[in-house]
Amino acid sequence: MNHFLGFFVDDQTRKQVVKKVGKVSTIFSGMHIQVRWIKPSNYHIKLQNLKSPVGPIKQIYIKKKIEDIFSEPIQLSLGSIKLGMNRNLRGLLYLEIDDGGEQLRELRYKMLKNLKIKDNVQFVPHIALGRINKDLSRQEKSNILKDIENVFEHGSTTETEFFLKEIELVKIQEGDYEVLKKFKTES
Repeated sequence: MNHFLGFFVDDQTRKQVVKKVGKVSTIFSGMHIQVRWIKPSNYHIKLQNLKSPVGPIKQIYIKKKIEDIFSEPIQLSLGSIKLGMNRNLRGLLYLEIDDGGEQLRELRYKMLKNLKIKDNVQFVPHIALGRINKDLSRQEKSNILKDIENVFEHGSTTETEFFLKEIELVKIQEGDYEVLKKFKTES
């Protein structure tokens, strides 16, 4: 069992993400590369993993600390689909966050400070879409990146904007996500 603080994308944003994934999935099927796609209902942005169990008392503590730092909605926009290359993101297909990424980093920094969490993991705001089931050669990576670029260069892409209005405390158990608490902005 694992817990994290983050948020799930809204229905309208989810529909836009599903369209993008549909366009990209043809690249992988054409190259006979299997991808473990994430269910659209699980599209989220994880701000912070919580390593220890989160009982009722800790939930109250988290609520108070989040309310101290999360007072206004944050406007976000989705960027390009990327393929993770570094050790932490290797094989991960994800949507980067264009506008609002710096505000998410600042919110996460305040969260770490207020909740007294020590975490040195580099934070890359993103929505995970799937993970490639094999190690890719350098040539395969290059081809995939070019194909993704071409798919979105020639197609009409609309910028997807949405607001972060609540942070959720989420429990993950055996691949199932359960929202335990929602912390809304004051405004």
